Amino acid sequence: MEPVGVSTEMALLSNILAAYSFITENPERAALYFVSGVCIGLILTLLALVLKVSCRTDCKRSPGKKPPQEPESDSDSSDSEDDSDTTSDLSARRHRRRANWSSVDGQQ
Repeated sequence: MEPVGVSTEMALLSNILAAYSFITENPERAALYFVSGVCIGLILTLLALVLKVSCRTDCKRSPGKKPPQEPESDSDSSDSEDDSDTTSDLSARRHRRRANWSSVDGQQ
């Protein structure tokens, strides 16, 4: 009986020789298969990245369940304070984005 390692090595060598003979007999078809495989791989990678980015932004936008808020007797003053906090947060984000973009533009 032959050891298992020898038969797998012979099968691998046989497959390599078959692939080489196919490539030498049909170079155009082999190139087409290779380029098609690369394109499909790039498309799948792009799809995975798009899904990852879109899921990440969706998860940040909808932060699950919010804790229940306690009812307050003076709701008018708390609403005005919340509005100013939200406005200042948004303006700070815009300022950071502009600063980041200007630093990127400055490096080019």
